[in-house]
Amino acid sequence: MATKKTAAKPAAKKTVKKTVSKAKVVKKAVKATKVAKTDDKPTLKSILDSADRAFTDMVKKYYALAVAYVQALDYYGSAGKKAFMGRFPLTQNALRNLEMVGRGRLLPQFSLCSNRFTVGLVELTNSLDVQYKLLGAAKGMIRCVDTDGKIVTKSFDELTAKESDIVLSVVAEGEEDLGPIEIADRITKRMAAARAEFRRPKKFAYKIYDEGGNKFVRFFKSVKYGVADLQKIIEEMK
Repeated sequence: MATKKTAAKPAAKKTVKKTVSKAKVVKKAVKATKVAKTDDKPTLKSILDSADRAFTDMVKKYYALAVAYVQALDYYGSAGKKAFMGRFPLTQNALRNLEMVGRGRLLPQFSLCSNRFTVGLVELTNSLDVQYKLLGAAKGMIRCVDTDGKIVTKSFDELTAKESDIVLSVVAEGEEDLGPIEIADRITKRMAAARAEFRRPKKFAYKIYDEGGNKFVRFFKSVKYGVADLQKIIEEMK
């Protein structure tokens, strides 16, 4: 008896579920966030306003710290200095700058400058005049911007004692309408002019010294020496 063949059922189509890794989802979300932040970026003016307030606060507090340090030195001498070194992580250079500010030789606005610049600035014969000029300020007075955006002139002591909302911006007369890049260019030129006046120690090409009862010469510069030059050095060694 013949058996009836049944047609084989077609194989069911396998449904492939596409899965997206968690890492890709997170990466996509981060990318979207970055775009959103870029679209919403703060204006340069708002960033500078925030920096002005922070700089103001830093300058005033640095000045207060400098005054306290000088008091510790004047009343307690080396013990006062050691007390500061034990309480705060300050280097000798930092303590020197603090003392210069506390004694009125360096304006606190320059406290973030390099040690080499602050020392050179203080050693100038007309140091404070130069410092006020760099700030675009009259001698003994500082031109500032208040919270209403108005230019005001105050003494620094008056500022630190009374005004809590004053911004110590570097704004000179006639520069109120300039942009930040133009003002920065002017300040850079002023600082370069000040550096040109710094006292620089004389550098010698060689040094004669004694060692073990004998005289030697150490050369510091790669300078060409002729016979006459060498004979002169030998005469100096006698």
